[in-house]
Amino acid sequence: SPRRTIYSKISRSGDKFSSDAFLRLFDFPAPQSTSARRAVSIVPQQYLFMMNSPFMIKRAEALARDLGKIADHEERIRVAYERLYARPAESREVEVGLAFLGPAEEAKGKWPQYAQVLLSAHEFMQIQ
Repeated sequence: SPRRTIYSKISRSGDKFSSDAFLRLFDFPAPQSTSARRAVSIVPQQYLFMMNSPFMIKRAEALARDLGKIADHEERIRVAYERLYARPAESREVEVGLAFLGPAEEAKGKWPQYAQVLLSAHEFMQIQ
């Protein structure tokens, strides 16, 4: 579901929901127990989900389509950083992005992959 997980159902009686496995990837606590503080960890499953999930691939394609309205690739990268990370892109980040995308005629097909990389970054998943 594209809805925020704040609206997801959970059960304290042990009922299983389809969202349980997904939420466990991101340290969702067991609803049957209490916890004074949420445990924080970074596990490989989180990054594998970001790389392989059809949901994330669709989100990356949608982001690439939306950014595709901007003709200049450098400006597109800058807008992506502002939108995703709420900060300007550093010059080195722009350089790396342009190097990945390559020449303008090849870049169009690489934008969904680049968008997925940006969406999969630790900076996007964790609030500082």
